[in-house]
Amino acid sequence: DGKMIAVGLSTGGWLVVDADELTTIHAVKGAAKDAKAVMARKESSPPGRKDTAPPTRKESISDIKFSPDGSMLAVGSHDNFVDLYETRTWQWFGECRGHSSYITHIDWAADSQRLQSTCGAYELLYWDVTRPSREGRVKQIKSASEMKDVEWATH
Repeated sequence: DGKMIAVGLSTGGWLVVDADELTTIHAVKGAAKDAKAVMARKESSPPGRKDTAPPTRKESISDIKFSPDGSMLAVGSHDNFVDLYETRTWQWFGECRGHSSYITHIDWAADSQRLQSTCGAYELLYWDVTRPSREGRVKQIKSASEMKDVEWATH
């Protein structure tokens, strides 16, 4: 809706700012050696999941995108993961784990139910973001033919 701007940092952290006031709405500290004083708030797991702390990434954030319905934020890093956060509470929702190289691009399905990501090794992986495991792993969709009729948010 254009009311928030998400910014990935070279430290592995990221922040969301109000587009009008340019004030910080939420910030997550990265674990890179040069990470400064951007502090993450303690987060808990969504109901029904183990008490899984959100990951702290050490490498640069390479892509960051809100879902089309605005309910989720996907954060791709040079740590080879895509992390998902719920935008209502900023709780960590889960991670897409499976790439063999750094994330280069993220795209949401128009219905905000699936995600596709590419990496530096030229892999294109698909994800069902509706229900992560109790440990926070997002299910990878291994059949590309299942995705052939999906409308993507970015054309």
